[in-house]
Amino acid sequence: MSLVDRPISVSQIELFKKCPKQYYYRYHWSGRKSLPDKKTLPLILGSAVHKALEFFYRSHMAGVKIITIAPLEQEFTNALLQLIEQAGTSLEYKKKRKSYSSDDAYKTATDQELAQCHATGIKLVNLFLREYYASQARYKPIHVEHKMEFTFPDFGLPGLKDVSILGFIDLIDQDTLTGQTRIIDHKTSGDFDKSLIGTSLQLTLYNYYVSRYLKYDTKAVAYQLFNTRDPDLNWLYGSRDERYYLEMLKELNAIIPCMKNGPFYKRESDQACRFCNIATQCQALEEIKEPEPVA
Repeated sequence: MSLVDRPISVSQIELFKKCPKQYYYRYHWSGRKSLPDKKTLPLILGSAVHKALEFFYRSHMAGVKIITIAPLEQEFTNALLQLIEQAGTSLEYKKKRKSYSSDDAYKTATDQELAQCHATGIKLVNLFLREYYASQARYKPIHVEHKMEFTFPDFGLPGLKDVSILGFIDLIDQDTLTGQTRIIDHKTSGDFDKSLIGTSLQLTLYNYYVSRYLKYDTKAVAYQLFNTRDPDLNWLYGSRDERYYLEMLKELNAIIPCMKNGPFYKRESDQACRFCNIATQCQALEEIKEPEPVA
């Protein structure tokens, strides 16, 4: 099965929008399996926090309410250690070996980095539990890590013909006082772009799917922000409606054919290139003229 026959994931769309060339190397290039799969502690921290939140909400839905912090801290710690072990030698630290005179000195520095990562996560899950019960458990989880997969109906838009979309929604919950349903995306970051609450294609896709396919009458979307730089929790609230859906369909109708056939140009920016995990390979590889056949 070729790439174009599979469901297109939300993360693929977001990557293409960020940099078509990086998307090409990740999903079209015949040598993509040779690309590094770098892991950083901020990414691992975010994944471990997500695992802890999933554990909390699934327990709640199963009738097992977690009211003390110990189980949540243990779930986070277990997830963090497992992810670090899985990363192995692909794990990148802020500290670089060349900056230290000996292996022992370098190990001490990276151990301190790991300890700081763990301490940050522990603070965040504590803040989460405290906030959840401060609201008197007002919000009831309905779906956790919900798999979203659907095929667009025939809108007469050629770019969307027979296109299927795949993604995972962190949380769909319901206000027990008002009955309102919310779509929530958990974000762990030290510098989150807050404008995304009004512009994110991801949130629009989620809301479109929930309203059209799960049949919830909802316009509410939210980011729950886990600040990793100065551990804190914040919320960003927004909404989506038919106007957003129309703009989304127009954008995807233009984007998806390009995801299949190019052009795959490099969208250079300090932010995109700084955090690109194939930046070195990108510089070394020749400029792309035409997309290669999918291997």
